[in-house]
Amino acid sequence: MTKGRVRPALSGNPAPNGLTVLKGEVLRDCPPLLPSGKLARKDLPDPRVAITRKEYVAPRDELELGLCKAFEEVLGVPNVDITEDFYDLGGSSVKAMQILAAMDLDTLSAIDIYRGRTPEEIAKIYREKTEGMENISEEEKEMRARKVPHQVPVMQRSVIDTQLFTPKAPMWIIPFLFSFGKDADINRVLEAGRATIANHPIFSTVFEFGEDFELQQRYDESVRKPLEIEYLSDAEFE
Repeated sequence: MTKGRVRPALSGNPAPNGLTVLKGEVLRDCPPLLPSGKLARKDLPDPRVAITRKEYVAPRDELELGLCKAFEEVLGVPNVDITEDFYDLGGSSVKAMQILAAMDLDTLSAIDIYRGRTPEEIAKIYREKTEGMENISEEEKEMRARKVPHQVPVMQRSVIDTQLFTPKAPMWIIPFLFSFGKDADINRVLEAGRATIANHPIFSTVFEFGEDFELQQRYDESVRKPLEIEYLSDAEFE
């Protein structure tokens, strides 16, 4: 079974580099388990993975060179070229954060790595984001970034699916209840709540399917709900 045949069935998820069949003692007795009952992954046999690599394509500038070097350092793969895939080389969300730390570029994000996947495409995304940004404020950079729809990462899609099909699950929407004494300045509380909602993008985010039928998230101030105060008596509250 090849990765080319597996990838279309995974709906955007990274395809595995190898498949290990458990047999013999592991299959006959029991897979190694942790005290919690979960699979003890560290005690499983190492998969035999052979990464097929194409003809080397050299970096064309310092940005692509830096990304290739970061891939090599973080993923432990020598001579990475600009066309090699982050996931194919063993990438993960943790590895993406390590690449960000190695690059130390303010406007480069983990989402850029997930979307671009190769040093070439990641560099292209970074250039598009930073073009003409030298003389504008951080606030303006933030607002420009919000206007661009972003793909939803694999883990976030899983959370959304769980919430949609299990409406009462608190995985995505966690309710909070606050109680204030009689001396509390409710107007200041209301102002603080409204400022929080205005400044946090999640309260103005919509999820939708893009032209490529992939789930994406987009900033839209029109969906933001106003925060109001409702007064309840002790009897009504109970």
